[in-house]
Amino acid sequence: MRFIDSDRDVRMIVMWSGGIDSTFKLAYLLKETEHQVHAHHVNIVNHEGRTRAERAACKALRRSLKAIRDFAYTESTIDHRQHDKIPFDMAIVAFEAGVVARSGDGRHVEPFTHWTIGTHKAEGHFQRRFDLYEPMVNAVCFPGDYPVFEMGKVVTKTEEIAYLEELGLFGDCWYCRFPRGGRACGHCGTCKEVRLARRAVSKAQDWRSGMKARKTKTRAKAVARPKDLAIRRSADGRSARVKGGIWDAKTRQTRQTTMTQDL
Repeated sequence: MRFIDSDRDVRMIVMWSGGIDSTFKLAYLLKETEHQVHAHHVNIVNHEGRTRAERAACKALRRSLKAIRDFAYTESTIDHRQHDKIPFDMAIVAFEAGVVARSGDGRHVEPFTHWTIGTHKAEGHFQRRFDLYEPMVNAVCFPGDYPVFEMGKVVTKTEEIAYLEELGLFGDCWYCRFPRGGRACGHCGTCKEVRLARRAVSKAQDWRSGMKARKTKTRAKAVARPKDLAIRRSADGRSARVKGGIWDAKTRQTRQTTMTQDL
């Protein structure tokens, strides 16, 4: 039995690929919560060829993420190159999450309370997937206690990129599903999705910059306005010009003369 009295009592396993979704989740937990965070990366070796790129992303990101707040890190490797049919990544991730939870228990430390993955709003959150993966973690942990799956913060891909760019992390993230020569292919579904999201982020930034520039220009005009053109309200409720902060007697006298002639 686990008692969670505060944010600090949560011991969270973050299954981290080095991609945008899981990096956002990891950065968010480090910055916005006080959870005890343990990030685990699975080197999934198969014919898709992302292993090196994802591992390099994790290596490049770790220093920047640890600057936010320290966290534990481990990794493991699953090699499926001999198989034509490979499982969904989430199936492998869930199994390894159970291994991490069980290993942590074996080190005579406080057991993990939760585990999570990276995902975003446009990705299909099929309940059937989680109905299958959660028992997988529980089975690996048996007969010991097992962590609870926690979806946590889920936002759009555009919001993830904006958040990561603000922290200076986006440039080191990996996202392509089928890299070519160590570079993003630019044609897979993930590459297209990221390209559209980056355009949206850039458009939003341009709009904010334009608004800021217009406000600055307006303030500059207000500051540059000559003092002798400022208008102040006189005692009788009518306007009179001011020079250097002193009532212009000539202007006031002219106004009074005009009012007398009108009468």
